[in-house]
Amino acid sequence: MGFVILPRRRRAAKRELARRVGQLRAQLMDALTTQFEAEVDASARRIEDAVAPYVQFVESEREHLQQLRDELSRLAQELAALGKAARVA
Repeated sequence: MGFVILPRRRRAAKRELARRVGQLRAQLMDALTTQFEAEVDASARRIEDAVAPYVQFVESEREHLQQLRDELSRLAQELAALGKAARVA
């Protein structure tokens, strides 16, 4: 009788162990994935925070350069108008 019961219990115990290991593996993967995503998000926020002053500087310089371009264009138009007026006179 022991020759039948013991192997059956052993197979059942192996199946149960495999099931539990599978569950633990899935839980570990979920935990690792969640933690990894949180770390990636935190790193991205730190990088954005670190470069934010530079981004603001570049934006303000871009606006300043655009204002200078607009002023230069206006002055070029005025100069052209004065040149036409001087040729006419």
